[in-house]
Amino acid sequence: MKRRDFIIQNAKRFGYTVCGASVMPLIHGCGTQKSSSPSQLNSTPFNTHEEQTLNVIADIILPKTETPSATEVGTIEFLMTFVEQVFTPNQRQDFFTGLTSFRDNVQMQTKRDFLDLTLNEQTQIINTLDISSFDHNQSTTPANMFYQHAKRLTVLGYYQSETIGETVLNYDPIPGGFIHCMPYDGKVMSLN
Repeated sequence: MKRRDFIIQNAKRFGYTVCGASVMPLIHGCGTQKSSSPSQLNSTPFNTHEEQTLNVIADIILPKTETPSATEVGTIEFLMTFVEQVFTPNQRQDFFTGLTSFRDNVQMQTKRDFLDLTLNEQTQIINTLDISSFDHNQSTTPANMFYQHAKRLTVLGYYQSETIGETVLNYDPIPGGFIHCMPYDGKVMSLN
């Protein structure tokens, strides 16, 4: 085989590979899709009690100070969407198992539901859970794993929110030219 023929054949193979990979999603996208009803789009695996529990936990993790609280910027919607759409079925099941375990543990300790406790009692329970969740000896219990996920997603959702990105972080929608020796004003830059 001549060198020129070899190059032409390899170029064709590469071209078919690239084109095939690029065109296949378009072909599959043109097929008939099942239409989702509005009730299916708004459905969530979380019930009202679980959502309220997550709201309280998020506001204890990130309470209202000079900055908005976690629930004021919509971190719970982010958390629920993340759990529903990004978590694998096993991760989702572990999350709900941990949430149930957390509620059962609180019920055993206090003989009351977590939402029926005072804010000080709720804060004390979350602080205790925070310490045990990140202790290597105790961190694998379902309640601790749930809390680790809930805390990480709450913080992630908080700093990814538009409100925090524009009001708390240093958000510059139209950046100017590069200034190599600009004084630091102490604000953290936003990625939004």
